[in-house]
Amino acid sequence: MFERTRSELVKRLKALIDRFESIVNRARAINSDALQASRFGFPADQSVPLTTEIALKAEEQMGLCGESITHLLVDRSLPLIFKSGVSKAERFADQCEARLRDIDNARQYAGETFRARYGISG
Repeated sequence: MFERTRSELVKRLKALIDRFESIVNRARAINSDALQASRFGFPADQSVPLTTEIALKAEEQMGLCGESITHLLVDRSLPLIFKSGVSKAERFADQCEARLRDIDNARQYAGETFRARYGISG
């Protein structure tokens, strides 16, 4: 009875690890771009603290997902204990991805506005 639930949870946790890794990479790329822009004299935006926090929390979640897989497969823990935690982690990943999408959209709009204002085609 629990094997199917355990298998489904492990599958979801593995997918979450991939999502959190992607979130970390995107957040770090945004940070890198913002820091590079500030070195060129552009004002630092508010995305740096937010994306730093997102990257740190996503890394933490990746570790927790890995530990959960270990508990489920190696320790044979009761899978029902993990169901709500996996759902919460999925919602958190959704929120992180939404914030990063918002930042990407704002950056794109700012770039288009800058190019339009200064007549740069691109």
